Formats: sequence, C-alpha cells, structure tokens
Amino acid sequence: MIAAEIAPPVPEAPASWGLTPQERAVVTHLATGMGNARIAEAMFIGEHTVEWHLRSVYGKIGVRNRQEVISALFRQVLLPGIEWDVLDRA
Repeated sequence: MIAAEIAPPVPEAPASWGLTPQERAVVTHLATGMGNARIAEAMFIGEHTVEWHLRSVYGKIGVRNRQEVISALFRQVLLPGIEWDVLDRA
C-alpha cells in the first residue's frame, strides 16, 4: 500500500529572536511560502501591517529581506550547531 507522505511541521522562530506573537505568526506563514497578500488574509490584517511586521523582524534578527529570514530560520532551527560563518567565508 502506498501512503501519503506527511509534510514536516513548519519550523517556528526561535524564542531568542524576541518576536511578538504577530511577528512570529508572520514568520511562520512566510516559511510556508506565502506572499504578503496571503499572509494578510490568513491573519486578518492589512498588507501594510504585514510589511510593518516584516520590517520589525528584519531589524530584530539583523537581516535585509524575506529570503534572509528563511535562511536564518533554516540555520538556527533545522541545522543548529553548524559553523555557518566558516561556510559563508568559503
């Protein structure tokens, strides 16, 4: 019998990032591949509010864009303990 593969859970933003509950929700939706309009719809907020939350997240974790948020999430949650700075210099 062939069984459907269960998708892995979406990684959650580390507590060390110091995000508000709304910012954490935006990051979670971002990690599923949603754009700003879909995130706004899912959270019942406006797109400008999503953008505001994203800018706040960028500042708190020291990144410049949504791709870097996902990269940071991947590095810190899915592959912790790897010396990324060594790899970044290669």
